[in-house]
Amino acid sequence: MKKTKLLIYLCALIMVFNVAGIKVAATTETNDIIVDFYSVSKSTIYEGTEFTLTVNLKKIGSGTITGTPTLAINPGSFILKDKGSVISINPANLNAGGKETITLPLKCSGTDNVIELIFNYVDGGDSKKAVNKITIDMVKASNNSNENTTTNTKKYNPELQVTNQDIPTARAGSVLNLSLELQNISSHTAKDITVEFIPSKEDGFLYETNKMSMVHKIKQLKAKEKTNLDYSLTILNDSKAKTYTGQLKYTYYNLYGDLKEKTQDIYIKVKKGFPDVNLEIDKIETLPKIIYSGSEAQLSFLVNNNAGLSSVKDIEVSLQGLSGEGFTIANGVNSNKISILPPDSPGKKVTFNLYAADKMTKGSYPIKVKLKYQDNLNNEQIVEKEIYLKVEQKKSNIAIENIKAPSGTITGTNKFKVSFDLVNTSDIDTKDLTVTVKPEEGIVPVSQSVQVLKLLKTGTTKKLEFEFQPTAEAKTKNHLINIEVKGSNEEALTTINQYVGVYVKENDKATNSKPNIIIDSYATEPTIVKAGENFKLNISFNNTHKNKKVQNVKVYLTAEENTSNNSSNNSNDKSGSVFTPVNSSNTFFIDEISPKQSVNKQLTLYTIPYAAAKTHTIKVNLEYEDDKANQYKATELVSVPVIQSSSFITSDINMPEAMSVNQPHTVSLEISNTGKTTLDNFTVAIEGFGSKNSKGYLGNLQSGKTTYHDIELWPTQEGEVKGNLIFSYTKPDGKTEEVKKEIHTMATADLMPEEGEFVDENGKPINIENEINAPKSNMNIIMIVGVISVLLIVLIIILRVIKKKKDMKDDE
Repeated sequence: MKKTKLLIYLCALIMVFNVAGIKVAATTETNDIIVDFYSVSKSTIYEGTEFTLTVNLKKIGSGTITGTPTLAINPGSFILKDKGSVISINPANLNAGGKETITLPLKCSGTDNVIELIFNYVDGGDSKKAVNKITIDMVKASNNSNENTTTNTKKYNPELQVTNQDIPTARAGSVLNLSLELQNISSHTAKDITVEFIPSKEDGFLYETNKMSMVHKIKQLKAKEKTNLDYSLTILNDSKAKTYTGQLKYTYYNLYGDLKEKTQDIYIKVKKGFPDVNLEIDKIETLPKIIYSGSEAQLSFLVNNNAGLSSVKDIEVSLQGLSGEGFTIANGVNSNKISILPPDSPGKKVTFNLYAADKMTKGSYPIKVKLKYQDNLNNEQIVEKEIYLKVEQKKSNIAIENIKAPSGTITGTNKFKVSFDLVNTSDIDTKDLTVTVKPEEGIVPVSQSVQVLKLLKTGTTKKLEFEFQPTAEAKTKNHLINIEVKGSNEEALTTINQYVGVYVKENDKATNSKPNIIIDSYATEPTIVKAGENFKLNISFNNTHKNKKVQNVKVYLTAEENTSNNSSNNSNDKSGSVFTPVNSSNTFFIDEISPKQSVNKQLTLYTIPYAAAKTHTIKVNLEYEDDKANQYKATELVSVPVIQSSSFITSDINMPEAMSVNQPHTVSLEISNTGKTTLDNFTVAIEGFGSKNSKGYLGNLQSGKTTYHDIELWPTQEGEVKGNLIFSYTKPDGKTEEVKKEIHTMATADLMPEEGEFVDENGKPINIENEINAPKSNMNIIMIVGVISVLLIVLIIILRVIKKKKDMKDDE
């Protein structure tokens, strides 16, 4: 009767399953994964022999393995050492037609020499498994062995091993709670077990235990039995970020009192922590902004502890590396005191008065800032930061004024004088000036042609006079005399050249004097000409003769050849005159010029793009006649200052799409000067982001040169953060050019995981339940809930039938 009831219940259960349409998935066994090759590390294996087994797995089926397949190991009479019995496999090599190599550390413990490998995987959504068996050749121990097998108790060798090998991760300055699962993986019982955890013996790993012993004592673990080992330690702030190797040291006995000792490596990953104290220097300023050699300046900056976690006290700030040939303290003392500096303070401003030595040339000079303070343990700490200060040499401005030369004709070998004033119009004294007069052929100096001025104070004037004499071979023409003023330092004073003309008549019997044409004034619009652009040249021609007019005046201009050595242009492109006329010829005519009168002419000229940045000379050639048709020639010179355009390019600015607040990111820049002139005082500044140094000075960038600059920056608030990289430099005309390039990112809070919470390698929390259930689909969850519901319905029906039968018996 009971059997009949049981059959009825089973039939009902099957009908319910059929009605519900529930399909119970089954794992299909295949031979799509095979052991292609295997080898052992030792040629002879006895009971107790330790060796390694290397297995090559190969996929021969046509499907694609998805998810994370596993390899389950049934070792038979062998013991797996330091490895779990289930291993995760990377399917990439198998799907690509390659092989996956697995190495298993084993120990022989019996006579069953067959190892079973079960490969569980998902192919096309179906669960499958492939079973492979490997036979290991073993040799039985000789009967002549010196050890009596009936009394050898050491062969009952238990094996202990921690099976969860995930690498724990903790940030320096946080608590690491470590929970390890210890299992007796052998078939023999272990007793009197002692497990000592040694976190690491490597340099850089600093920790303290949290009232929890690093030694666990366990009375006994039977075969396959498990227990938990819990450890807690605080990883100190000064620990270096890296993965450290710790050890579990085992000491235990088998049931017969035989001792065994072994160790097992445990890995701990430490991420960079937040320091208690992190002093930084920010907002470096000088007054004046440009420090000139031989003058005083005030240096100020902020000292902050914004990146630290606790306040710092008794800070002493001083400057290092001062010397008589560089920066020295002008007045006051080389020390500033800060009593306390909390992390939330914007910083404390300190100021030093400096003097830049006279001999300092143009450039960027380093100064070390020494920060000495007391830490939380009242220990003295020293931090040194390096800053750079830019030094310029003041420009001298010397003018040649009031030039006086003979306006009439110098006849024969009569002596004459030329005088002029040197005026110091700059705001600094100028030293060691050399003034040289250089007359052209036919004129010789009678007085000394070189005069040296040791000092020309600012705002003062020095009158100089030189005496000349024509030679007997002097030709009748306008002779030029070059006045050159040169300083001892080209950076402080650019060499000045000024020309003055005197008319000399040959010593002959001619009764009629020669009329002379000179350029009495000229000017360019603009005053400084840009290469590659047009400009206007205004010239005034003056007939210096008292009573003779000049006529049929032919004027033609000759510009000097380009001497640019810019390597970016080939030699053919660089040839040709620096200046060319626009919409006209370089030759023009003037009908006549009356005595002592001037005629003005305006020309439009074009400057070639690759002209050298300097003062260029235009030769003005004159051919004319007097009123008696006598023909003459003359030459005048016009100086035109030319500057080159400036430009630069940078490499792509790579900013992450997302960043964490206050987490630094390094932007590496490659900056190339693509212009034809030097970019002076090149700086890179940061706007809208936090940075250790918001402004970096790169110095002078030569034409065609490339430099590199790294910027460490971070967002200071959550949300969309926009800012700029600001590039600035001084152009050849002395003006400052500024270029901005926008940078942006999305900033998120740098969240720390709660105690006991798992984090990934980036420090983000991991939901363990989601990770476990991730491979399962929503359909599988619905099927499981459906099956449970049907089982509950069937159970209720069975209980009601039983109750009804019981009630009927009671009625009988």
